[in-house]
Amino acid sequence: MTTSAAFAQNVNVRESTVSFGKTSQSAVVADYDLPASMVEDALKQHMEKAGLDKKKSEKGFMAYKGAAWKEISNDKADIYLKVDGKGNKSTISVLYSKGYDNFISSSTDAETVNAIKNFLTNFVTDLKKYQLMQDIAKQEDAVKKAEKVFSASVSDGKSLADDKAKIEKKIADNTNEQGDKQKALDAEKKKLEDLKAMVGQ
Repeated sequence: MTTSAAFAQNVNVRESTVSFGKTSQSAVVADYDLPASMVEDALKQHMEKAGLDKKKSEKGFMAYKGAAWKEISNDKADIYLKVDGKGNKSTISVLYSKGYDNFISSSTDAETVNAIKNFLTNFVTDLKKYQLMQDIAKQEDAVKKAEKVFSASVSDGKSLADDKAKIEKKIADNTNEQGDKQKALDAEKKKLEDLKAMVGQ
C-alpha cells in the first residue's frame, strides 16, 4: 500500500500558464505523487460534494460554467479543471474566469488565486481519504474471496467427515460380517471333520 508514503509529500503548488484551446491562459497548478486516474476521480468526487456536479467537457477540461465554488469565492465564475500525468505523477490545472475568458492571476485577483492554492494544497487530505476508501474496498474484496475459500474448505471438511463416518460404518459392518462368516466357516469345517471321523469308525 502506498498511502503513508504518498502523503508524506510536499505538494508543489504554483501559478503558471497552460494551453486552453489555441491560447495560453493563467492558471494555478499543483503536482502530486499519485496516478492521474486516482487524482481525477477524487477531484470529481470533491467537486460533486461541493455542489458543482453540472460539469461539461470543454477543450479537454472539466468545465463548470457560471458556478459558485464556495470554497474559493461566493461569486459565480467559469471554472476549468484538468488532470494530467504519467505513472505515479499527476498535475491538476485550475483556470478561473470571471466570464468572457477573463482568467484571473495573482496580479488581478490575488485573494482568489491564494484560495485556489490553499485548496490544491489541502486537497492532499481528500486524496488520502479517497485512496484509503479504495484500499478498504480492495481489502473488503480480499476478505470476501478469503471467506469463500474458507467456506469451501469447511464444506470439504464436512464432506470428508461424512465420508469418514460412512467408511467407519462400512468397516464396522464388515467386521461384524467377518465374525458371522467365520462362525459359518467354523461350522462347515466341523461338519467336515465329523464326517471324516465317521469314516474311521
